[in-house]
Amino acid sequence: MKRKTESWPEDLKLAFKKLQAFNDSDEIAHYFKLLDIKGDPGIVSSCPIAMYIWYNCDDQLYDVMVNDSSISFLFADEKDDAGNSPYHEISCTSAMSSFIGLFDNHCYKELEKNYGKDG
Repeated sequence: MKRKTESWPEDLKLAFKKLQAFNDSDEIAHYFKLLDIKGDPGIVSSCPIAMYIWYNCDDQLYDVMVNDSSISFLFADEKDDAGNSPYHEISCTSAMSSFIGLFDNHCYKELEKNYGKDG
């Protein structure tokens, strides 16, 4: 059964509120830089926004996917082996959508995971 928003963990609700409060993509990038949140361009479950959500609620989530219009996520206790898992979805603000597009186009290289590569 799909959880109601009021039963989501407080850390997760606060993380979404924080993301939705940013006015532009550069504010989001600056915040993630301060937190040392990094991701992989073009990978829906490894965008810095997804990594931020994992960071705030990792012990209860099974999956997080980000695209330029929404964040979809699934709680571990809602996973259905039959493939009928009820994903939750939060719409992206224009700042979030802009951040995702810019990040995927390598405009925030300082937020890309390095994997041991030199500079």
